[in-house]
Amino acid sequence: MTHLALYLYLHGRLVDDGIPQAYVSAISVALTHVFSLALGTSMAVGMAQAFWYHLRKKPLPI
Repeated sequence: MTHLALYLYLHGRLVDDGIPQAYVSAISVALTHVFSLALGTSMAVGMAQAFWYHLRKKPLPI
C-alpha cells in the first residue's frame, strides 16, 4: 500500500516539482525490500509453528 501511495502522490506531477528520480527509485527499492523481509519473516514463523504442531501431534519413540 505504501508503494502505491508513493506513486499516486507522484502521478501527474511535473518532474522538476516533485522528488528527484534517484530518491523515488531508492524509496521504491527500500519499500520492496521491507515488504520482502516482512513476508519472509512471516513465512518462517508460520512454518516453524506448523512444524511444531505436527511434531507434537503424536509421540515419537526414543
